Amino acid sequence: MKHPGKLTAGRLVFVVLLFGMLSGACSGDGSNAPRDQALVGNWQPGEGDLFAYFPGVEFLVLQFRDDSSGVAVFQEPESKALACADLIYTRLSEQTLFIDVETFNEASAFLPKSFTYVVDDDALTLRDNVGRSQTFAKQDEMPAGAPCESFSEVVVVGEIEADPVSGTGLVWDGFSLWFGARADPHDQLLPVDPATGEAEAPMDLPSGTSAVQAHDGLRLWFGTAVGYIASRRTFDDTELGTLDTDLDLGHKLFIDAMAMADGDLWLSGESDVSGLNELLQVDPNAKTLVNQYVFSAELDALTWDGAYFWGLVDGSPSPLVQIDPGTLQVVNTYELPGYDIFFNRYVGIAAADGDLYVLLENWTGDPDSATILRVTP
Repeated sequence: MKHPGKLTAGRLVFVVLLFGMLSGACSGDGSNAPRDQALVGNWQPGEGDLFAYFPGVEFLVLQFRDDSSGVAVFQEPESKALACADLIYTRLSEQTLFIDVETFNEASAFLPKSFTYVVDDDALTLRDNVGRSQTFAKQDEMPAGAPCESFSEVVVVGEIEADPVSGTGLVWDGFSLWFGARADPHDQLLPVDPATGEAEAPMDLPSGTSAVQAHDGLRLWFGTAVGYIASRRTFDDTELGTLDTDLDLGHKLFIDAMAMADGDLWLSGESDVSGLNELLQVDPNAKTLVNQYVFSAELDALTWDGAYFWGLVDGSPSPLVQIDPGTLQVVNTYELPGYDIFFNRYVGIAAADGDLYVLLENWTGDPDSATILRVTP
């Protein structure tokens, strides 16, 4: 789902229920901890589709830990992006297991969570209350490439009273971090000092183009209301030109994210012809298509750190991905503990002077506020 809105009442109810169950299952006295240690470990999925939460992806492993928590790991087979969905579980009886997997939609509140289970040496069978079943084989370790990574450091550098506009990214110009923010009568371009996390004097954008997504060393690149056209503008809102993926490139792409890398503009979005998610490498001055690649994961934001691309995958519980520019495959998938799409919208990502910054729109607490994090791999 692209650019989801605020937290809905149904989702909020589900969040409350989920966290109530989580606090009970992981209580300090351990009274609700599973007593059957045969469940603890890494289980490779076999036949069945009990956890088909992410269409078109491969189910890699189901892990039960001894503290009533676990994770279900999925992988998009072409891009190699992971989706690591945390879970809680507890035994309801000798044969019945409660499992709740975070799936980030209201419908998950109505999916089966009570399963009968049988552990036979290194084999596990789960069956839900509507007759579906799945088998698993126990593994000594997580499959290679399966675990999602966590950043070694996550620091809040800014809590900002601003509401990011749909489609904005986070852009570094060498001095400030910039993003588009809703305002009246004109949306604004908001600079933030990464050292202090404080917002500086905003700029009104009478043009109505506020979805800033890239910086080419001199000028800013914006997404436009015409989704397949990008606009190159000065900081005083003067348009210097546009890039029309249809007329200029002959390859109509509905742009979701942009990044500058070694003089080329990279566009991420959906091809109008094939309907596939693609990355386009473009010479922005000659307005020519250098290369095109299928990149099956749907990206909401993109940046270049000088060696790798970093992207935000739409709708994923593990949204931050590091992309090899040579293979254009994901080499690492990262989670942000304490931040998830129940409570935050992942908006933009920017590489700046060796650091990586992530812009979040807050959905709870003060819903018209944003958080900027500095993260260290």
